Parts: sequence; structure tokens; C-alpha cells
Amino acid sequence: SSGINAEYGGDSVAFQLDSQDTTSVSLPKYYTQMDIVNTLLGITSRSFVFAVTETDFNHIAQLHPLVYEMLLIKGKIFARMKPGKKQKLVEDLQSIGFTVSMCGDGANDCGALKSAHAGVSLSEAEASIAAPFTSANPSISCMIEILRQGRAALVTASVTFRFMAMYSMIQFITQLLHYSIGTNMTDSQFLYIDMFVISGIAATLGQSQPASTLAPTTPRAQLIDFKVFVLLSLHVAITFGFQYAVFVYIQSQPFFVPYKPGHDLKEGACFENTALFIASAFQYALYGVILSVGKPHRRPAYSNWSLMLVFLICCVMSVLFVFQPLPFLTKLMNLVSLQQLDVQITFILLMAVNFVLVYLVEELFDTHRITTTLENAKIFLNKARPEFVNLCERWGILKEEFNSKNFYR
Repeated sequence: SSGINAEYGGDSVAFQLDSQDTTSVSLPKYYTQMDIVNTLLGITSRSFVFAVTETDFNHIAQLHPLVYEMLLIKGKIFARMKPGKKQKLVEDLQSIGFTVSMCGDGANDCGALKSAHAGVSLSEAEASIAAPFTSANPSISCMIEILRQGRAALVTASVTFRFMAMYSMIQFITQLLHYSIGTNMTDSQFLYIDMFVISGIAATLGQSQPASTLAPTTPRAQLIDFKVFVLLSLHVAITFGFQYAVFVYIQSQPFFVPYKPGHDLKEGACFENTALFIASAFQYALYGVILSVGKPHRRPAYSNWSLMLVFLICCVMSVLFVFQPLPFLTKLMNLVSLQQLDVQITFILLMAVNFVLVYLVEELFDTHRITTTLENAKIFLNKARPEFVNLCERWGILKEEFNSKNFYR
């Protein structure tokens, strides 16, 4: 982009683009701030930036506040700045809504490093005391790494929040259906879910690494917003639907024996408890993987080998609970046999459909995909607008000719 050389001389100010563009604009003898602003706005059709020293910076900040705000927005080089002016520049950028980062390697940068949203010291000297980050590599390229890690950390916080919210809702639905027949899950079932499934997923959910490149968009800054609320509501509805389907399906089987309220589950289990426990155990695992958002700020979930290992173990355990080839495991979890092979296969298919449906919902409401689609639609509309206007003009001419007498002749 081209730079602008601003020369203040006597009663007029001249703005001249650099050697690539010789166009110059002069202000009248008695000019105001609005004259300067209008002059700059007149050349904003070209790409330009400001490069100023501290002297020019002070002059514009004191005498031309309107121009000063434009200087903050379009300024790229602020040279020969004293420590106090560096801090003022950072604070003024923050005051107009910018998120400001600052790199420094000396004591004269401490004020600006402390005021910035993200201060990075490029040395282990005085500046490292004021800055929250210290780079081992004395290069501003460390800012890219901070952005990558910071965005990934923000996404990880959002993912963990959503998973814990779904964990609570899945267990709530499971207990609600248990209470409808006057029973409850056993201690061993609670222990398996909380200690092994939930703890394993929660410990590995944040192990996904940042994406290798920076995305043009930023992640959501809020843990909960309208999109997250809608997604969680849909997931809760899907969870309830599949658990209730399993609950009703097992009751419709010819070998089903109704549970008698007041019966001690430690002495004898029931079919409803077995069906709900298997369904919920699988749902915890599938939400741990599907909610582990990857693109565009983190690597895909399948690259997190520890999470995939936990997911694989949970799936294998759920399959073992369905087919029950190990009697000691069945007794430990206080389960009953589903008896028929077609019923067992139906359970596996229901869980597979649950996985696919949850995945499709996540893909449908994917923020990155929606943003990209809207941007592509905007580009398409911008390209199509001139053609549409041209078509309307042609249609107007054709309509006039159609209504004229010459057309009929």
C-alpha cells in the first residue's frame, strides 16, 4: 500500500502520495480540521497508511483531534516515540475499540506492555517484568503463536462448557426416565460413568492442538450465546428422543419383565435400567468427540489421539454391555441380558443413528461454515448486482418499445 507524506508549511497543508502516485492535494490558506478530513476522505479510494514520528504525532493529537482518530486507524509506523507516548498510543487505540498487542525488548516499553491487552517481552530484562508473556525467540513472529494458542484456548473453554452442560442434561434425562418407574442407577454404574467416562473425556478434551495457520475469523468470546443455546436445546431434544426410544423399545419386547417399584436393584436389575445405562454411556462418549470442535482454530478431533483412545474404549465397553460376553462385567454393572440378537443389533444401530444425527446438527450450525457461506453469498451478490441492474435497464427499454407505436408497426 502507498504511504502519504504530509507537509505542514505556513498557511497550507499538502498531501502527496509517494512515488508510485504523483497526485497531490492542497488545502486552502485558512483550513480547518474538517478540510483535512475531507481531503483525506477524497483519497481513501486508494490504499494508504500513515507513518509519523513523535513530533508529528504530538502535533496532530493536540491540534487536530478528528485527524488524530484517522491517524490511529490508518497509522502503521510510529517512529522515535518516547515511553510515555508509546503508552498513550496503546491506550488511545484501546479507547476507539481496538484490541492491542505490544512487543518490546527494553525498559522504555514497560508502560506500553502493561497497558496493552497482550504484552510480549522479547527479552528477559526489565520488559519481562511488565509483560504477561515472554518470548524465547526475540522476534515479533511470536505474536502469531500467541494468537494461535489463545484462540485454541478460547475454543477449548467453549467446548468444555458445552460438554459439561450436555453431561448434566444426559444424566438428568436418564434419571428422569428411571424415576418414572420408581428405580435408579446402581452405584457401580454411577462410578463407571463419572470416574472413567466423564473424567477420561474431560481430561483429554483440551489436548487438541491449535491449527497450523491463523483463520481470518475469531472465535466467539462468550461461552453462551443464541447459537450455543439453540445447539444445546437441539442436542437435549435428540438425547431425550433416543433414550425414550430405547426405553419404549425394550418394553415392547416379548421377553420384557416389568420392574416392580421398591425392588432393590442391588439384588436384581431390570430391563429399563440396562437399556438406559447402555444408551447414556454411549451418548457421553459421542458428545465428547463431536463437541470437540476442530476447524478453523484447532486441529480436527481425530488428531487428538488421547481423546480418540478414550472414545474407542468407551465404545468397546458399550458394545460389551450390549452383548454381555463377560459374566463378571454383567454382574458388576448389575445388568440383565437383552437375550435376542436382533434386539442387541437394534441397540447398536440406534446408537449409530444417534451419532450421525448429532454430527449433522453440529455441521449444520458450524460457525465457520456459516460465515464462509455468507461471505461467498455476499461476493456472489456483489458480482451479480451490476448484471441485475443492466438487466433491469434493458427490460425498461424493452417495455418502452413494447408500449410504443413503433413496435406494432
